[in-house]
Amino acid sequence: MTKQTNTELYSDIRMTDSLERALLQRAMLDEIDAQRAEAMRAMFRAIGNGVNRTFKAVFNTIVEARKHQARAALRSSMARSASLHGKAA
Repeated sequence: MTKQTNTELYSDIRMTDSLERALLQRAMLDEIDAQRAEAMRAMFRAIGNGVNRTFKAVFNTIVEARKHQARAALRSSMARSASLHGKAA
């Protein structure tokens, strides 16, 4: 082998190593991006689930309060009606 051939061979090896490193680095960055994207999706799912649970809890509290008010109004109305008619509630 001539010195020129050796130099070209070493240059090719260095270029190949450099390309392999670049490809490996790109693959690692792609994997990191994929993990970040999955983490963000999981975070948004958790936030969405938390918002849904909170909304349901608030809604159920309002429904229960309205039921309580309706029952109290019915009892009050029945008591007034009974007192107007002279009956004990």
